[in-house]
Amino acid sequence: MADTINLLIIECSTDRLRFLARELSRAADVKLVGSFETLDKALEQGLAAERVDVLLIDVDPPEVTEIPFWAFLRSLLWNRVRVVAITSTDSVRVLETMLAVGVLGLHPPGAQPRVLLRAIRAASDNATDFDVLLGELARRSLMGVAGQSAIRVGALEVHLHRHLVRLGDNALKLTPLEFSLLSYLARNRNRPVGTDELLGAVWQVSAQVGGTPDQVKGCVKRIRAKIRRLAPSGSYLVSVRGWGYQLRDPAAGDRWSGGQNQKPTHL
Repeated sequence: MADTINLLIIECSTDRLRFLARELSRAADVKLVGSFETLDKALEQGLAAERVDVLLIDVDPPEVTEIPFWAFLRSLLWNRVRVVAITSTDSVRVLETMLAVGVLGLHPPGAQPRVLLRAIRAASDNATDFDVLLGELARRSLMGVAGQSAIRVGALEVHLHRHLVRLGDNALKLTPLEFSLLSYLARNRNRPVGTDELLGAVWQVSAQVGGTPDQVKGCVKRIRAKIRRLAPSGSYLVSVRGWGYQLRDPAAGDRWSGGQNQKPTHL
């Protein structure tokens, strides 16, 4: 652990913000570089003026659960910033987002300063410190629906913990990047996933900072080619024009989860 941990706090509750800033800054190994109610206020005060080691952030505001928010935030705070999240929700979507962006700590708003300080110190060492209940919910979220460790879409099976993909009786050999993309689409298989969201979740970049749609398109193309070697007539990765990509069972025809005006295309 570094001698001094540069800590930034973003907390929407003014009272809670003041309390956390006061209590956590008392620790000899913590230097509070800023405390703000919103990202906009942090930007107004020169958020990136000093290097941040750990970000303690309230993730309950709706905009904070969006992947582009995190891609933009990391572009400001350097890619190596560690994140400890505070949340009062057990929403699967929120927990999946927190896992996707790689938070190292997850605690409820009522967590005592000593607990948060422990999580901050662990994060600075690149170690995890989760609240027991939230950690279990996050684990189940990562494993998929109903706590399953594998997600099946038609004959395609994505084994999340084993980093294994099977198509029928055959193993599909994917690179780590390809597996990350396919598993993210598998966990979100009930909806099309936008390119910007995939850039943030899989590449940890945004379209504004370092990311391009061609990165996603190229990775999807490689996965499709590998699937078609085993199932020439199966189109598992569907491009939804003007929207993004969706993983679906080829036997489902053109049924999908998008709006009425967009049609799936097989690019």
